[in-house]
Amino acid sequence: LYAGRDHADLVASLNSVGISLEAKGDREGVALKREALGMCRRLYAGADHPDTANLLNNVGDSLIKLGDHAGGKALLCEGLDMMRRLYAGVDHPDLALSLNNVGNSLGAVDPRAAVARQREALEMRKRLCAGVDCEDLAASLNNLGYSLEALGDRAEGLALKRRALDMMSKLHAGKDHPDLGKTLFNVGVSLEAMGNRAEGVALKRLGWDMMRRLTLLQRCVHFGNRPEYR
Repeated sequence: LYAGRDHADLVASLNSVGISLEAKGDREGVALKREALGMCRRLYAGADHPDTANLLNNVGDSLIKLGDHAGGKALLCEGLDMMRRLYAGVDHPDLALSLNNVGNSLGAVDPRAAVARQREALEMRKRLCAGVDCEDLAASLNNLGYSLEALGDRAEGLALKRRALDMMSKLHAGKDHPDLGKTLFNVGVSLEAMGNRAEGVALKRLGWDMMRRLTLLQRCVHFGNRPEYR
């Protein structure tokens, strides 16, 4: 249908197939998403567009997960700048996600800048969720808590991660869920680091058992305190 020419429908198809392949662990998925991003840049050359901004965020996230932190960070920052222009003065879920992801990408190189972006994302998600518990808000609480701990503020970091755990426990009450299992495990790690070994071990065991039931134990151990790109 679109042989030899760029088209928005083709961008959407490339991105969709790329996401599906990536979910199966096939690196060709990232290549297709990059192709979609290149086409999107050509389609909207010189203009900001939500599709381009979202693809910058998505491909940047994928590159970081593959270990290309410099390339991923560059795309995430470009996507954030575009999101800020698109949603100037307005709270928007895509802008909050972009702030969150840029904050996560900065964690290893500029922890204070990471905290600033993550705080902005957290406050925006609080307004967007308007008093209702939601997954994205819990992720922001956890991510900011992780970054504060990395800066040495263990008390506030742990407090935020406990709030994330409380929210996750309500969202997934009575059932196992990967995010709840990881959060239990991570809060346990933080408690142990602060000398509360008994509670820390208990929460880690709860998280460990939940992840094992979900057949994701190895992911839990690898995950540690890693921030979430969501």
